[in-house]
Amino acid sequence: MKKFFVAIVVLMSFMLFPGTVCEAFEEEPKGDSFSSWYEENKNNDGAIFELKDMEVCRDEPVVLDGTGKITIDCGEYGFVVGCTMTIDNPNLTIKGHGDFVFLANSHSSQLMLRRGEVNYEGGGKGIIATGGSITSGCDGADSFFIHASGENPTAVFLGTMDACSFQGVRILAEGDGRANGIYGTRGNKTEDRDCSIEVSGTEVAYGIDVNGELVIENTSVTAVCSSGKGHAFSVSGSAVIWKNCSFVPEYRTGEEYVIIDYDPPAPIVRTGEEGEDAELPCGLMSYVENRRTGEITKIEIPVLWQREKQVEGDNICVVVKGQFNTDGFQEVYDTKEDLVPKVTVFTAPDKKLFLISYEVLNREAGKTNLLLLVPYPWEASAAYLEYGEDGEDFTRYNVAGNTNLISPQESFIPDWIYGFKVELPTDADTIYLKMVAEGGSFDGESKVWKICRDSDQTIPEGMGGDMDGDRGGQIIAPGAVEDEQGMDTTSAVQENQEAEGTGAVEDKTREEWLKRKQENEQKENHQPAAGIQSDREQQEEALPENRKDFGEHGGLYAEENPAGEPADRKSYNPAGLLAGGILILFLVIFFIKYCAGTKRR
Repeated sequence: MKKFFVAIVVLMSFMLFPGTVCEAFEEEPKGDSFSSWYEENKNNDGAIFELKDMEVCRDEPVVLDGTGKITIDCGEYGFVVGCTMTIDNPNLTIKGHGDFVFLANSHSSQLMLRRGEVNYEGGGKGIIATGGSITSGCDGADSFFIHASGENPTAVFLGTMDACSFQGVRILAEGDGRANGIYGTRGNKTEDRDCSIEVSGTEVAYGIDVNGELVIENTSVTAVCSSGKGHAFSVSGSAVIWKNCSFVPEYRTGEEYVIIDYDPPAPIVRTGEEGEDAELPCGLMSYVENRRTGEITKIEIPVLWQREKQVEGDNICVVVKGQFNTDGFQEVYDTKEDLVPKVTVFTAPDKKLFLISYEVLNREAGKTNLLLLVPYPWEASAAYLEYGEDGEDFTRYNVAGNTNLISPQESFIPDWIYGFKVELPTDADTIYLKMVAEGGSFDGESKVWKICRDSDQTIPEGMGGDMDGDRGGQIIAPGAVEDEQGMDTTSAVQENQEAEGTGAVEDKTREEWLKRKQENEQKENHQPAAGIQSDREQQEEALPENRKDFGEHGGLYAEENPAGEPADRKSYNPAGLLAGGILILFLVIFFIKYCAGTKRR
C-alpha cells in the first residue's frame, strides 16, 4: 500500500510540475558552441566560423578579443545581444547579408565596439539597437570600421531610448536608394567623437539623421547623392551641438524645408497704361515640406520677378517667371526641382477676350474643326463662342445643347491660356468668330475675328489648359488674325526668359502634394493613409517577418522584457493543474479511509 501511495505522489508531481521535473534531467547541448570556438581560435590567423543559426547571447558577458585574423561569416543570420558584448580584436571581421549583423534588443543589451570590423551587404541595417545601448571608444582614429552596402543600406540603426556614443569609429554606407550612416528614430541622445562618416546613395543620403539630441566633436561627415538628382544631408537632428567638425554638404541650423508647390496666382489683365510693374504679386502662398518630419504647411513666400524682357503692343500675353526669395527666414528653404513661380499678364486695351492663335484641324464638306487659343476668362460665370459667315449674323456655338465653354469650378488652367476645340457646321472660306464673357476680368463681347479656312497656321502641342493630352511645355509664335475690317492684328504669347514649361505647377507635383496632404490628414486622425509613406516611415517600417527564428511577428526585434519581468518565468498547463487538484482530492479521501481502516485493525 505504501508503494502504491508513493507512485501516486510521483505521478502527481509530473502532472503539476512537468517543466521543473524534466528540467533536472535535461542534458547539456552537445557540440562546440561559438563562444568556446572563438576562445580557442582568437589568436589564430585564418580562422573562419560560419553561423548556422541566430547566435543568441544572454546572461553572461561576451568578449571577442585577441589578435588573430579571424572571419565570422553570419550569412543570413546574426548576433542577438541581450547582455554586455565587447568586440576588441583589431583583426576581426564580422560579415553578413541577412537583416542585421548585430541586434541589441533588451534593457540589458550593451554592445561595446572597440576594435574590429563589421561588413554588412544586406538590404537592411547592419547594426540595430531597439533596446539597450551601443558604445565605442578606443585609442586611435578608425579603431572600429562599419561598412554597409546594398539597397537602402543603414550602417547603424538606433531605435532605443538609451544614450549611444561612438568614438574612433569609421562608417561607410553606400548603395541604391536611401543610404544612412547613423539613423535614429526614438529621440535618444547620440554622441560622436573622433569619427569619420561617409555616405553615398542614389536618391537620398544622410550622414547622421536622429530625432534626439546630437553631440558631435572632431568628426567629419560627408553625404553624397551619387545620381546627382536626389538630396544629401550631412547632419540632421532635433538639437545639434558640434565643435571642430567638417560637414559636406554644410550643416545648416534651423529646420529644413522644401517648397513643393504653390497656389497659382490669378492672371493679371491690364490695358497697358498701368506700367510694366503693375499688380505683380509680392509673394505666393506656398506649400513647404519639413525634411525631417515630412509635415506639410502653407505659408506665403516672397517672389523676385524677372522683368528683363518687355513686350510692347496690344493684345499681348506675357508669362513672367521668378524665383522664391527666402532671405531673412530663420529656417532653410530649398525649391523642388523644376518648380518655378510664374504669373501671366494679359495686356488688352479694351479688357476683352482676344484670339491668341488658332489652327484649322480638319476641313470637310459642311464642317470645319478649329483649335482656338484665348486668355482664360478669369472669374467669369460663363463664356460663349459665336460664329458666322458674313461678319454680321452670328450663331451661338453649342455641344449637345450646352453653350458655356468654361466651368466656373475650374481652379487652374496652365498659365491661364485656354485652348479648346470646336466643330463648326460650315465650310465657308472665311469664318467670323467672337466671344462673350459674363463677368470677370474680360466681361463683355470681344471684337470679331476673321479666320481663313485654308490657313496652315499651327499651334505647337503643349499650349492651352483644356485640350486633349499633355499640353504643357511650349510657347507658340504669334499668329496673324484679321479683325472685322480686314486689318491684320497680331496677338503675342511671350515669356520674359527661356522656358522649358508653361505650367505654373506640374501635374506630377500637385499629385504628390495631394498625396502628402492626405497623409497628413490621416495622421491627424490617427489613421494610416493607404499606400502612402514618407521617407522616414519607409525607413521605420517593420523588419521582415516569418524568417527563421524571428517568431510570428518578428519578435526578435521587439525589446525583450520591457517591464523588467523575469526572463525565466514558467507557464503552466491549466488542464494539468485541474487534473492535479482532482488527484490531490482523491489522495486525501484515500488517505482518510486508509487511516480509518488501520485504526480498526
